[in-house]
Amino acid sequence: MKDQNKKVANLKHNQQIEKKKNAQLLEEVRRREDNMTDNAQHLQTLAESSIVWRLDSNLEERIAIVMPCQIFVCILWKNFLIVLKCKFEAYLCVSALELKLEELRNALDKTRQELDATKARLASTQQSLGEKEAHLANLRLERRKQLEEILEMKFGIDFQMFFKAFSCYLMPLADIQKLQPMLEQCLAMGLISLHSQCYSDGKCLQPTIMSSMLRCGSLNLVSVKASKKMADNFHSK
Repeated sequence: MKDQNKKVANLKHNQQIEKKKNAQLLEEVRRREDNMTDNAQHLQTLAESSIVWRLDSNLEERIAIVMPCQIFVCILWKNFLIVLKCKFEAYLCVSALELKLEELRNALDKTRQELDATKARLASTQQSLGEKEAHLANLRLERRKQLEEILEMKFGIDFQMFFKAFSCYLMPLADIQKLQPMLEQCLAMGLISLHSQCYSDGKCLQPTIMSSMLRCGSLNLVSVKASKKMADNFHSK
């Protein structure tokens, strides 16, 4: 019994010793793990810092390489935008000018149409005026002819009445022959025209005034003076 108790006590003691050793080992393992973790973190930090430095250096190199290219690209892009803006403004100006030119063409066409219409109206007016002037000239000519005929008839009637009265009331029939030289003179001057007309007894001639000549639309003063001279000559005889 005592041996068994000793064995049990030894086993318990051995177990406690092993527990302590295990605890120490576990603590040491934990310490090592902590150290390893710290080392890993430190290494990771160092690696990250080296990576960051490398990235920074690469970035600086890239920036040094890319920056001029980017600046050049920016300048090109800016110039392209400026050129595009100029082209757009030029297109707007050309469009405005084309619209203005189209308006001017329409106005010119309208003006030409109005001018053609005015020319047509003017030609029609001139034609109508020419026709009216021709009609007026014809009317004037007809009026002139009518006045000449009226004056001729009046002068002939007055002259005929004068000779009839003169021959019937102031002269004997035998003295009518004295008028023959004067009548021939008037006939030669173109003042009167005589036609021989016999009386019923056939003994003498009676002058009949058929027409008188009017010159330039008015009474010829020469004929009046000649008539007066003829009358004076007859009275003197």
